[in-house]
Amino acid sequence: MALILLSGPVNPLIANVYQATAVLAPEDLVPGQQVCKMGHRTGITCGSVIAVKDSFVRVHLYTLPGDSGGLLYAPRDDGTATIIGILSGSPSFTTGETHDFLADFALLQPLSLIHISEPTRQAE
Repeated sequence: MALILLSGPVNPLIANVYQATAVLAPEDLVPGQQVCKMGHRTGITCGSVIAVKDSFVRVHLYTLPGDSGGLLYAPRDDGTATIIGILSGSPSFTTGETHDFLADFALLQPLSLIHISEPTRQAE
C-alpha cells in the first residue's frame, strides 16, 4: 500500500478540519482509543478501537456499504490528526448481513510516501 502526496490545488485537510501530521503505527493503537472515519454514505462517524491484529484494526463505529475506502484517523484537540487506515469492510453475521457497527480498516503503517510535483510526460 502506498500514499501518494499530490501538489497543486488539493484540499490537504481531513474532513475539511484536521491537518494530517503523522501515520499512526499499529503498536500505538490501543483498545478504547477514540477514532473517526470519513465515509461516502455515512459521513463522519466516531467510535473506539476494539482490537489490532497484523495489518488490520477493528473499530466500533457506524458504517454502511459504500463507505469502503474511507479514511480512519485520530483527531487531536490542536486541529491535527494522525492517519490510521482505510476502511476495507465489515464483519458479517451468520446470516450473511454485514454488521453496521463494526468495521475493519487496513492499517497504513508501514507506509511508502511518494511525492508527485509535476506530471510526467511520455515520449512520443
